[in-house]
Amino acid sequence: LSRIPVRDDFEDRYFSDPFQALPTNGYTSIFEKMLASPLITVRTETDFFDIKDKLKCGRLYFSGKIDAYFADTGWPKLEYRSLDFERVVEKNKGFFQPNFVVNYPQEASGDYTRIVEYKHLLGQKSDHTIYFIERSKDGGEPYYPVPNKENKELYTKYQNLAKNQDKVTFVGRLANYKYFNMDEAIKNALELFEKDTGVKFKKPNNKDKDKNKIADKQNLKQDDQKNRGKEKTDKNQQQGKKKNIDHGGEEVGNGLVSFAKKLKDYTNYPPVEMTPELQSMVDEALALPVDEPVGLRHKAHPPGPDAIMGLAAYPRNMATWRRLIGSLRYSGYDGHIIFGVHAEIPAEEEEYLKKMDVTYYITDFVDCDPEIMDAGDGGGNIRGKCSKGLEKLKLEWGRFEMCRQWLRACEACTGWTLVMDTRDVFFQAHPFASLPPAQEAKENLLFIEEIAPHSNPTPHDPIRADIIGRSRYVGRTVGCYGKDHYQPYYNRPVLCSGTIIGNREGMHRFLSVLVHEFHLNNKKPNT
Repeated sequence: LSRIPVRDDFEDRYFSDPFQALPTNGYTSIFEKMLASPLITVRTETDFFDIKDKLKCGRLYFSGKIDAYFADTGWPKLEYRSLDFERVVEKNKGFFQPNFVVNYPQEASGDYTRIVEYKHLLGQKSDHTIYFIERSKDGGEPYYPVPNKENKELYTKYQNLAKNQDKVTFVGRLANYKYFNMDEAIKNALELFEKDTGVKFKKPNNKDKDKNKIADKQNLKQDDQKNRGKEKTDKNQQQGKKKNIDHGGEEVGNGLVSFAKKLKDYTNYPPVEMTPELQSMVDEALALPVDEPVGLRHKAHPPGPDAIMGLAAYPRNMATWRRLIGSLRYSGYDGHIIFGVHAEIPAEEEEYLKKMDVTYYITDFVDCDPEIMDAGDGGGNIRGKCSKGLEKLKLEWGRFEMCRQWLRACEACTGWTLVMDTRDVFFQAHPFASLPPAQEAKENLLFIEEIAPHSNPTPHDPIRADIIGRSRYVGRTVGCYGKDHYQPYYNRPVLCSGTIIGNREGMHRFLSVLVHEFHLNNKKPNT
């Protein structure tokens, strides 16, 4: 009875807190949104104690029973009380009882302790009602601790053990052997996170003990937030003016910068003159036939016209999928995702890809054509292999031909296309949000420099973060192009082949030229 308030007033609410509320969409929605984060992996039907020795984490937050965590001590188990819920549907009955919860502590009520009718809380309109009869029991799910003297003393022993656990935080009802209401449980989690990380979940304030001043205090707080928000906006606007000079973009809030206006007139700098020789090479590359891609395993039909594609053919790849695809879909991206995957992709990974509307092709590793392996540097590395149907292109080159074929096969991919690396990618925002419509862009190819200026180790350098004439790549290309081949392009930036953006026409042209160049280099002796 110590947990149940006894009233001598006309307050009809269960708790005495001045402010009481339920989440608009319920607690289920809160947890669904939290677990949708690409940074969280959920494993169901998995016993923690079966896998705990395999886990590698900086800090473990344990929310299970504290006595189960220390079961190897041989000490007695803590006692818990559980509940049985009997669901009752009453047709043609507006309400069964006068309030949300009615307690029945008297023996005359039988074996149940309370009846809960949720219709009172949720404002539902119905001619029928549903209520739950709750019965207390010893076994079953551990809902409530049994705070008698013996259990309190036993918990103290477990608690002393917990204090000596390095990098383990015990959180929640079961781990603290304490009953928490939902607001208390959330607060407990946030306070522990703040204690462990130093990141504050709320700004400190002085508690006002006078409840009559709560409304005034809230109004003052709102005014203060407005003033601080205005100051922050003014500050951001001032900083934005400076930033616009630095990057040419437009501040759009939340620290994001839009290049939409900039990119309508985008031209790579310095431009390359299209000589008759280069034009002939481009024409020859565009004349390359585009074969039908091999290995289609699943074709998705997302609504958006954009496309993101790459090779991700590693045997176990779920962490990559959740990080890459999870963050991409979470950003609001609704276009095509097209990947090449391992021939022995696990069933659970396939289910995830289908659930996330991903088109994927099986990549069968095969030995490369001996014609292109005269250097003998293939080894056991994945990059020394070829894929079925593309035996004359090592996998690190063949992936671009795969993308060329996938793009041609995807008739609905009419917007922007991103060809990218996959293993180390995480999306913070929709990748094409800052771009104008693909059909309106003046230039249909956008390249990213290999080392962006903001990460340049020598930011005072006025030329480029990484230019061809001073890059680590020069020595690797001498065998194919000659000793001084790079001189005409000395000050041009090194571009990243793992991040290429273009519309359908531009991307097809780029991939065709790239693959054509690979085939030409395959005919040269590997020195």
